Amino acid sequence: MEATLPLPLTGAAPPSARPSLSARGSIELRVADRARPAATGCMDCGVRRSCVYSRVPDDQRARFESAIAGPRKIKAGETLYRAGDACTRLYVVRAGSFKAVTVLADDPRDRQITDFRLAGDFLGMEGLGTGHYVSDAVALEDTMLCMFEAARLEALADDIKEVRRFQQKTLGEQIARNVRMMTLIGKRAAQARVAFFLLNMAERFSAHGYSASEFTLRMSREEIGCYLGMKLETVSRMFSRLQEHGLIQMRAKQVRILDMDGLRQA
Repeated sequence: MEATLPLPLTGAAPPSARPSLSARGSIELRVADRARPAATGCMDCGVRRSCVYSRVPDDQRARFESAIAGPRKIKAGETLYRAGDACTRLYVVRAGSFKAVTVLADDPRDRQITDFRLAGDFLGMEGLGTGHYVSDAVALEDTMLCMFEAARLEALADDIKEVRRFQQKTLGEQIARNVRMMTLIGKRAAQARVAFFLLNMAERFSAHGYSASEFTLRMSREEIGCYLGMKLETVSRMFSRLQEHGLIQMRAKQVRILDMDGLRQA
């Protein structure tokens, strides 16, 4: 049975410094921001400290911002691009989240979620190698994006080494997540997979300035199962088992990690 305790989201910086995570898992604008039209500049963006913008030298920031088209709004369930489309644009998630979905065979119903992208993350970079996107990008919630023409961002990265390093770091993190997930799916039991998923989400939320121990999952349990290679019923059973062991508490999509070390050993 799931815990019914209220789970206040704590651990983030004051609202004046960073955005807050809503019960739906999306980024809320500060009160001052809600009182005026949505800002489009990087300095007014709530995730600028974890986005590529934070790495751009001060004397290059105006040039960098001039390359941004947007923000662009995507509704929950909409597909931003599909596997095989020409990779002409790259995106940064400004608010909200996406899932990366790959079709495994000719049957469009045979689909695998390969990653989740959160606010501050790049979308589309894996398409730079072949010139075509390798997965579908589907919004998990109403989402706002910053958009770059791929060729223009690449030209900036050639001139601004900090941008290139951020791209390399982003791709390296994606590769590392995929390698760990492939290993888990092939070698580890269901409980270890779910524990890894929660630890990975905790690490990523922390990197964006939120609490590592209390957060809201925007994806459904069915989507988590599609990512971890297990059925919905198994995901629910593993969440219940982790709660019974005193490692986590859950209320719907809200998660509280009670024992981080224990979760690592699960």
